[in-house]
Amino acid sequence: MKKCTKCGELKPETTEYFNKLPSGNYRGTCKACMRANTKRHYDNNPQRVMQRAAKYNRQKENAKGYCSEHDAMRLRKVQNDRCAYCGCELNGGGELDHKKPVSRGGSNWPENMAWACLTCSRDKHNKTAEEFLEWRKNRGFPWVKNF
Repeated sequence: MKKCTKCGELKPETTEYFNKLPSGNYRGTCKACMRANTKRHYDNNPQRVMQRAAKYNRQKENAKGYCSEHDAMRLRKVQNDRCAYCGCELNGGGELDHKKPVSRGGSNWPENMAWACLTCSRDKHNKTAEEFLEWRKNRGFPWVKNF
């Protein structure tokens, strides 16, 4: 059990309730408090949030290539409807992820795309697929060996 430094609640020390730091230790603040803090930031800084989103959208639009719906479904089939990074079942869900982020020069071509569960998609941020798999491996998280 771990006590959140923000709300003071005692919660199980698992990735369901706390995110992990690069060191492998759990954050002091629970996910619920982190969500509330993010919402506060968004509410208090709408212009900044819109600028950041616009920058990302420009990067995506300017990236070369195109991944059609057909390409996306083919990728899902190739991956057996499993997350490319942790291997969990997607059950038709998940997000289409850029293996090399557009913020780092990645393209929108199908070769640069992979289906990921929401947790992996959020944890990956702007790491490359290789960096993210190494990150998961170093922290003892499940990871797909034959990516």
